[in-house]
Amino acid sequence: MVSSLDEALRKASPDGYDCFFDNVGGEFASIAINQMKKYGRTAVCGAISQYNDSVPQKGPYIRFPMNFKELSMKGFIVSSRSNRREEGVNALLKWVLEGQDW
Repeated sequence: MVSSLDEALRKASPDGYDCFFDNVGGEFASIAINQMKKYGRTAVCGAISQYNDSVPQKGPYIRFPMNFKELSMKGFIVSSRSNRREEGVNALLKWVLEGQDW
């Protein structure tokens, strides 16, 4: 049994992570980003852990792992890609029907 998110992520991938899709933000994102491999990439699509905060959260901060591991981070909003929704749904449906592994 694991006692923390940090421990669970280390157990799942002792060598770290190449990619991270962040839809949570906050402490969860900080822990995940600290476990990224060098040149890893993060897609930031949300920060649900902070949506209801009346006071902005403070640290931990991610500058050190971002700099020293030379990570890339790009934000995006799903609605800005709504023109490709049908294309995406069709591709996903095809993969499901074919039994594709994720």
